[in-house]
Amino acid sequence: VICMVTDMVWGRVAFRTFLYGKAWFFFTLLVFIAAQSILGHSKSSPEVRISMFSARLFIYLFSMGQMMFAHTRNIIRDFKRGAVVQVWRCKVPEYLCVWQGFASLLLTILLAIMLCFEPVLHCMQNNEGRLFT
Repeated sequence: VICMVTDMVWGRVAFRTFLYGKAWFFFTLLVFIAAQSILGHSKSSPEVRISMFSARLFIYLFSMGQMMFAHTRNIIRDFKRGAVVQVWRCKVPEYLCVWQGFASLLLTILLAIMLCFEPVLHCMQNNEGRLFT
């Protein structure tokens, strides 16, 4: 009976949610690769610069934004419930003890650092009339 119930839950609800989440992550990974590798090494035309800016904007808003929201929610939830672990002298949310949570937080931090060094943001003040240089 337990096996039948778990199979029904996985087959109807959990599998679809799991698949959508992984498909979204794979899609944002492909957009990231296209923005960093493919568009970064092509000729610098206005169309390529607009495409690169659009792809990076998509990554920063929808991928990093979603991860920042999820981590903020998880941190607040763990601290409210008291689900924290003592690491040296710091209290760390329990969800970061699982490698997936820690890796996701590390990816979010790296994307935030990339945003700080984003060339488009630094060139907005003095672009000499060129778009997204």
